[in-house]
Amino acid sequence: MGVLAAPHLTVVNFLAFTAIQVFYIVIFRWLSRDNISGWQLALNLGMLAGSSIATGLLSLAGVYWDWLPYLVTAAIYFAALPLRIAIIAGVLLYLVSMVNLALINKWDWPAIYPSSFTLLAAFGFIAAFSLVLRTGSSEGACREAVAPARGVQC
Repeated sequence: MGVLAAPHLTVVNFLAFTAIQVFYIVIFRWLSRDNISGWQLALNLGMLAGSSIATGLLSLAGVYWDWLPYLVTAAIYFAALPLRIAIIAGVLLYLVSMVNLALINKWDWPAIYPSSFTLLAAFGFIAAFSLVLRTGSSEGACREAVAPARGVQC
């Protein structure tokens, strides 16, 4: 969407946007393939957040502001991290996206105000949906493990 709605698209902007998106996909695939934890997980999530921020900053060069990488990264946070850390990381990512919007709109808060609530609702929905999916998958795994031992509640 960032390329299709770009007000000033050049070859350099297009290639930079494409390179960041490919990097995001490679990092996401690494995260989803391997069972990583610890510092590798933190590095991976940091690179996803960094590429989301870089995609957002490309809007200063003429590419339309793309909100989707921020939401996908928030969904990954809520799926991969403990709840408290995921909430902190999600709020920080939301604040970074708001600063990015403020930079694009030259700190014109009346222009940012409606988008901030829309994006906040989207972040809330993503967080709730990811948590429901995570709870459902953990309950399903519990049922499969406990199925032979009848009478045990998950």
